[in-house]
Amino acid sequence: MKYILSLLLLFVTVTTFSQIPKPLKDTYVNDFAKVLSKSEIKKLNDTINQIEKKSGVQLALVIVNTIPKEYDIEEYSLLIARRWKVGNKEDGLVYVAAVKQRKQRLEVARNLEPIFTTETSQDVLTKTKAHFRAKDYGKGLFALVSDISFKLDSAGYGEPPAVQSLAAVDKQDNKAVSNTSDRVDITLFVLGFFVIVFVLVVLLIVRIFRSRPSSQTFANNGFGGYNNGYNGGFNNGYNGRRRSGLGSFFAGAATGYFANSLFNRNRYHNNHVVPQQTQEEERPGSGSNFGDWGSSRDSSSDGNSSSGSSSSSSSGGFSGGGASSDW
Repeated sequence: MKYILSLLLLFVTVTTFSQIPKPLKDTYVNDFAKVLSKSEIKKLNDTINQIEKKSGVQLALVIVNTIPKEYDIEEYSLLIARRWKVGNKEDGLVYVAAVKQRKQRLEVARNLEPIFTTETSQDVLTKTKAHFRAKDYGKGLFALVSDISFKLDSAGYGEPPAVQSLAAVDKQDNKAVSNTSDRVDITLFVLGFFVIVFVLVVLLIVRIFRSRPSSQTFANNGFGGYNNGYNGGFNNGYNGRRRSGLGSFFAGAATGYFANSLFNRNRYHNNHVVPQQTQEEERPGSGSNFGDWGSSRDSSSDGNSSSGSSSSSSSGGFSGGGASSDW
């Protein structure tokens, strides 16, 4: 008998969870009812992504035709919110609309309940009604998302001002480093140019002296060093002419120094400016992976995670807060 009851319980559990849809990839908008156009979905995704960037709040929109008969909309929305784990710090929002049943609900996680009270959530839901009655679901959802964004901004929810100021200082420092690096690069370029000109002038003078008629006396009285340098040069393979070993040394040294200096400056520039841009790009919500639900939920390195029971992390902070309405 116990075995039969266990199998029955397992069957009920599997059947129950099979009624909960899986989130679509790379989107905040889960339009299972197919009532939105691609342009409307893109507009909603871009707007919700801006909300997540500013406040860190994740918002999931779920549009279905009907709620399974096993649930009412409150139970259904709560199961979706918990199973999808929307929100990183118990600050997610899940909106569910059943088009054919004309029902909707905003599910609110624990840390947002002071902002989205039952009355406030009801006010948010009223933004959709006129549009939904006209079957303009895109405009209705955009009105809802815009009102959520307004209420989050009004409450000042998101990155503390001190952190924003620090980010601004970092940007100014990086700009200063970039400007200094550019000035040094210009100085090195000018210096390298003059060094190359100097070497060319030296080579020209040497060529002029070589072209002048020489005597044995002149060669013996001080130009033997030039002959030694000339004989110690190397053949460059161009029309059988020989270049001064000393001139080649100066040209090679100057060119090598100039190139190495530029390389070091570019490497310094890359090591000090690019990492800051990478950090900017790695902020939550800054990528194209829209709807990456609960991606940092298990991280407690910031010290702000709740120290409650394990049921808190498994539920995502959703305990039934929010409101429901018809339209």
